[in-house]
Amino acid sequence: MLEEEEKTPEQELVEDLITVLVSFSGKLHDMGSKYEKVKKCIEELKA
Repeated sequence: MLEEEEKTPEQELVEDLITVLVSFSGKLHDMGSKYEKVKKCIEELKA
């Protein structure tokens, strides 16, 4: 079994914040790629 060293509340908070930021940035990236697909379809319909 792996032994975890004791973390300070500040370390836990920073790790939680990083987790939230990574998740949020992934969602933004997905939204951006979906937007680009829709934009491409609209441009093809205009042509």
